[in-house]
Amino acid sequence: MKTQTNRSKWIAGILLMATMVFGAVKVNETAGTITGNGSTKSGSTFPITARSFEITLSESAAAVKTVTVVLPVKQITTDNWLRDTHMRMSIFKGDSKEVRFTAATAASLAPGVLDLQGELIINGISVPNTLKLTITQSDADFKVEGSTTVLLSDYGIKPPGMGPIKVANELNLQFSVKVPNIGDAGTLLSRR
Repeated sequence: MKTQTNRSKWIAGILLMATMVFGAVKVNETAGTITGNGSTKSGSTFPITARSFEITLSESAAAVKTVTVVLPVKQITTDNWLRDTHMRMSIFKGDSKEVRFTAATAASLAPGVLDLQGELIINGISVPNTLKLTITQSDADFKVEGSTTVLLSDYGIKPPGMGPIKVANELNLQFSVKVPNIGDAGTLLSRR
């Protein structure tokens, strides 16, 4: 058991070193969750979950941090196969393979509260969007929690569904992600 744990730490160290060489930190679904909820026009709610995602945090020589969040469309679920199928047909059509949020900021990503302004791209349409973040630090990790609101009409999307199960225009998303306090992640998140 101890050998397995040491091997895991060794592999994680190699991956982190490879990431540090490229000057970026990548975090995926093993570090947290991106969830949310939608509601129907009749007022019932349903969950929205990104089963897979990647968050990249990097910094340029000018101390501008770039945050990129990528959600593969096929990995977004509402825990109902029929609604998921309808959602993909109505919302994510054509060449759109991912939902992407990108922000560049010189603001500190240190523990505290931050409104991270960036661009949210859905179906190839880019709209300004703000992630409301709360960053906390425990012994070994940073925890980033946040939320945002998405209006389907901003992306030219007609809310899917019929009658009382028709989806409302507004989606509220929440997320919680742990970022290891080692290497570039700790540096990027604690630098003031």
